[in-house]
Amino acid sequence: MPQLDLATYFGQIFWFLFFFSALYSCVFSFVLPSFALSMKIRQKRLGRMGQFSSLFRLENTNILVTYDNLVVTSAFTSCLLLNKNKNKALSWSTLYSASFTQSLLGSSYLRSLQAVFSKKAVIHSFIS
Repeated sequence: MPQLDLATYFGQIFWFLFFFSALYSCVFSFVLPSFALSMKIRQKRLGRMGQFSSLFRLENTNILVTYDNLVVTSAFTSCLLLNKNKNKALSWSTLYSASFTQSLLGSSYLRSLQAVFSKKAVIHSFIS
């Protein structure tokens, strides 16, 4: 059997060690340094991106806080303006409704409205 022949062991071991050492030296000379360099560059880029992302998060938080403050301030201001205008409208309506009903024009206008609606009511009661 040729597989168990002792004369072939030396050649097989020699070529195995030769190709293994050649492959080993190529990996450690060319592949591993380029891989390590790419990993270092990647780590640096990720570090920079992490700094930028933390800056973006901080800026986003600041914008949201500013926006919330503006919304609260505008809501408070609009509430104050609405109350102020409501009070003005109420005082105006109270003042002019009293003067309108007391005036001659106001009372004649109300009498004419009452006459028109009473005629419509009488006609409507006859029709139905």
